Amino acid sequence: MGLVEQIVSLLLTGLTNDSQIKTLFNYILRTGDAPRFSEFIRRVAERSPQHKEHLMTIADRLHEAGFQKGWVEGKLEGKQEGKKEGKLEGLIKGRHDEALRIARTMLADGIDISTVQKITRLSAEDIQGLSH
Repeated sequence: MGLVEQIVSLLLTGLTNDSQIKTLFNYILRTGDAPRFSEFIRRVAERSPQHKEHLMTIADRLHEAGFQKGWVEGKLEGKQEGKKEGKLEGLIKGRHDEALRIARTMLADGIDISTVQKITRLSAEDIQGLSH
């Protein structure tokens, strides 16, 4: 925020082109206090009316770029969470399938249903489904 007056003075000289202004504000955004950037650019725009429209366009573009970046990062994070959940569901299903396989073998070997249920931790419905 301490740079506001210096930047306004630079802009008022008329010695900067659009590309230089964009580069300057991009640099400030990336190296400065990004959460306060909109306040900073608003203050510069207020003190430099001839550049106000251009500065606000830059601010809007940077805001949109930040929004897009956040959206992409959120989407990637969601995909990673989905993969984790998918792996967990697959692991649970795999363990359940293995318990069913073990229960089938135990029942085929004549082990009583209550013992099979206790060892495999399968529900009575799961085990009864195997015996049919």
